[in-house]
Parts: sequence; C-alpha cells; structure tokens
Amino acid sequence: MDSNIDHVKELLNTRLNSLNEKIDSNNTHVVELLNLIKTDTGKTNGKVMMLDTELKALTSEYQQHLINSANIVHIKDLQDRIDKINEDNFIVKVWNKYPKQLLAIIVLMVLLTLGTFGYTMVNVHNALNKFKIESAQTNK
Repeated sequence: MDSNIDHVKELLNTRLNSLNEKIDSNNTHVVELLNLIKTDTGKTNGKVMMLDTELKALTSEYQQHLINSANIVHIKDLQDRIDKINEDNFIVKVWNKYPKQLLAIIVLMVLLTLGTFGYTMVNVHNALNKFKIESAQTNK
C-alpha cells in the first residue's frame, strides 16, 4: 500500500510540477503582454501629454492674437486711409499707366492755347488797325 501511496504521490508531484510549469509559462506570457501594454500606454500617454501641451500653447497664442489683432474699427480706418491714398495718387497712377497719351494731351492743350492766343492777337491787331483807319477817316 505504501508503494501505491508513493506512486500516487509521485504521480501527483509530476502532475503538480507539470501544472506549475504551465502556470509559470502562462504567467511569463501574461507578464510579457502586460509589459508590452505598459510600454505602449507610456508612449500613448507621452504623446497625449505633448499634444495637450501644444494645444494649451496654441490656445494661449490664439487668445493673445485676438487681443493684439486689429478689430473692425481699425480695419475700417486702414481701409479709409488706403482709399484716401489711392485718390491722392490717381494722377500718378494714370501718368504711370498712360504717359504717352497724357504727354500728347498736354502738348495738344499747349498748342491749342498758343493757337488761340495767336488768333486772338491777330484779331485784336486787325481790330485796332481798323479802328485807327476809321478814326483817321473821321478826323479828316
């Protein structure tokens, strides 16, 4: 009977050792998986923290931009100033765009003025001569 008990003990020990090896093998596998999960979680948490920091910085910069940027009144004022400058520089823009045409118009105006002045002088001279002749004839 002792031999049967020894045999059962030996069989039970063998089975327990086999079961312990399987448990150790499974535990090792589970620990490896947990380590992989821990590593990936650490990387993810690091990325989330980095993105959170960037988001806070961008939000702060955006709020600062809103505080410092021009509002509608400033934009309207700038637009009015630009329009005034455009009106003041109209002649310069036209001169730069059509220099030959403007020069031709100026020359034509000068020539017309000289022609008109000359025509008027001739008419005044003729009228004075006619007046002198009439005045001389009436004095005779």
